[in-house]
Order: sequence, then structure tokens, then C-alpha cells
Amino acid sequence: MSMPGASADAGTRRPAQSERKAPRLGMIAACRTGYGERCMDDSELRMLCHRFFDAIERHDLEDVAACYAPGFSIWANITGAAKTAQQSLQTLADGKPRHRRRTYDDRRISTFATGFVIQYSVNIVQHDGHRRSLWACLVAQCKDGQITHIDEYLDSSRFTDAARMAVRR
Repeated sequence: MSMPGASADAGTRRPAQSERKAPRLGMIAACRTGYGERCMDDSELRMLCHRFFDAIERHDLEDVAACYAPGFSIWANITGAAKTAQQSLQTLADGKPRHRRRTYDDRRISTFATGFVIQYSVNIVQHDGHRRSLWACLVAQCKDGQITHIDEYLDSSRFTDAARMAVRR
């Protein structure tokens, strides 16, 4: 007796899970973007992510700039505005004297074909020894070993109204 909607070819069966062909991580590295460039693989993306955050921690603006692709832009939820590479580097330079130390800890990185997402905590030691921290998530688009665009989401509940105004300037 045949079931309603069943195939007339009773010999056809659905392949077992182990027989199905699904893309594997190694196959993702061989992907291509819509413009013909090779996508970076997981290791390359993770190395770029760590290089970028390590350079910011060291205040090595030359290395930060080297992570930026031509035409780089960054958008942050705190300001709602996009900045160029030069504006981003200036923001980092202006922030240096405000803190004794700033570290990017608890880095949780996930990669995708054209970039990475990182969740992290920013831990700041002020000149008077007072410590502050906030949590953030950054989505980076990457190409050819560099970052082309960043969307940064900071935990805005950690900012005072005065700090929000200073960031917007």
C-alpha cells in the first residue's frame, strides 16, 4: 500500500546523514567573493583580528593603520556615525593620554567567509588607578589580509552622559 504523496519509485530512499554532502570548514577557505577575490581562511582572519587588537593595546598606530584596507570605514553605535581610517587613528591617538592602560580581554572570535565577529571586554586603568570595563562586539569585513569595514557595538549603559557627548565630538 502506498502512502499519499509517496514517490512512484519505491526504491528511492533519502540518503542517510553520513552519506549527505555538506560543506566542511576546509571548503570555506576555497570560497570566492562575488568579485572574484579569494576569501581569507579561519586562521588568517583570527590572526588579523588579534594583530589589530594587540596593536591597539600597544598603541602601535602604524600597525593599526596597516590592518586597514584602502577605503576603510568604521561605524559605532555610540555615535551612529561612520569614520574614515584617518579619523579612527586620530580617535585612538586622542584616547591614549586618557588612560594608563587599556586591554582587550575575553576575546571570543567567530569567523565567516568575509570577516570576523569578536566579543570582548575593554578594561581600562585610569591614571589615578581607578579601573573601568565595558563589553563590546565588533563585526569586521575583511579582504586581502586587511579590514575593509567595522561595525562596533559598545555597551552604552557603561557611558555617562558626559562621556557620550565627548565621544560624539
